Amino acid sequence: MYKNILLLITILLLQTLESEAQLRTSFEKNTYLSGHASMPYRFLKPEQIEDSLTYPLILFLHSEKQAGDDNEKQLNHFIMEFAKNKKRSHYPAFIIAPQLPMGKSWTTAVSGTQQKNFAPIPNKELRSSMDLIRSIAEKYPVDTNRIYIIGISEGGMATWELAMHYGSQISAIVSICATCNSQQIKTLEFSTPVWAFIGANDQRFSASEATALFSDLQAKNLPVKLSVLENQDLNCWNETLNLDLFNWLFAQSK
Repeated sequence: MYKNILLLITILLLQTLESEAQLRTSFEKNTYLSGHASMPYRFLKPEQIEDSLTYPLILFLHSEKQAGDDNEKQLNHFIMEFAKNKKRSHYPAFIIAPQLPMGKSWTTAVSGTQQKNFAPIPNKELRSSMDLIRSIAEKYPVDTNRIYIIGISEGGMATWELAMHYGSQISAIVSICATCNSQQIKTLEFSTPVWAFIGANDQRFSASEATALFSDLQAKNLPVKLSVLENQDLNCWNETLNLDLFNWLFAQSK
């Protein structure tokens, strides 16, 4: 009996690993070259591209732990949801997942463990990501009125910087498990819809501080909303899948 149970568990684990491997292969491996710089990225296309249609584009910015040059680690967390058959057929879109070089940051508001104000000009990595969006939009039928940015942790911080510098080109941002410079964010004027998520037990950016910040932004009639996820800490991204995030995101348009 014990051997049969062990065999069944082994088979189920192998099926799970195979399924994840299949999802990963759905994302093409590419490298974006710009001048003397290069950036590895993974690219997911809609299953079927019809001549008469255009499709949303999502830029996914991973957390600091996925930096490197293997073009693998950034395929983590819920970005893999977009490759699942049900999501891919119901929400057809182009997905770009670039990988940050080791030792670099997505945002100018990060310096080691310290936060600071966003710089007047985004750093090279963030500019390259926006250039990558434009490059994909030139080659494929992208709906430029539906450009979405999703970021986790440091990548989530970078979504705010993108809204500040490229708000006219972005239809919505999703910031997950991300701290931010609340004093500077309060001064921003932008029209980009934002949905932010934070764990109630996140020690870096307290739920009460986040709630106060978003109350100030909403008082300015900015299209922002915050979800504080109960019993979650800084690793709260899986809980976002239980909410109406996909419907909200794909409903946004310029």
